[in-house]
Amino acid sequence: MQKTAPSASPGINHRAWYPFAFVDRNTRTFRVSFRIAEEATWDHRFHDMDGSEIGVDELELLQVDHRFIQSSCDHAVGNSNLRLSPPANGNGGAPFALAGTAASPA
Repeated sequence: MQKTAPSASPGINHRAWYPFAFVDRNTRTFRVSFRIAEEATWDHRFHDMDGSEIGVDELELLQVDHRFIQSSCDHAVGNSNLRLSPPANGNGGAPFALAGTAASPA
């Protein structure tokens, strides 16, 4: 069952956190936030562990890594671990309890 952000309506910037951290090919740990579409996730953004947004060019990722991130986020939408509150665009709301858990495409 797909979960939606509370009071989601067009024009409102509701984002969700992927529930685990990722690690790039230089072992930099980062988080991903995204928007939820009907059948997939989109508008993936990358964040330091403190929640501040970072550019994709700051990470060492290959095309296969981007596909892994997309697939992981898509899979998380139906998962009960997905956190929709607080929204990811609150930045300070990154769940620090998950900071020690990382997903790696490598």
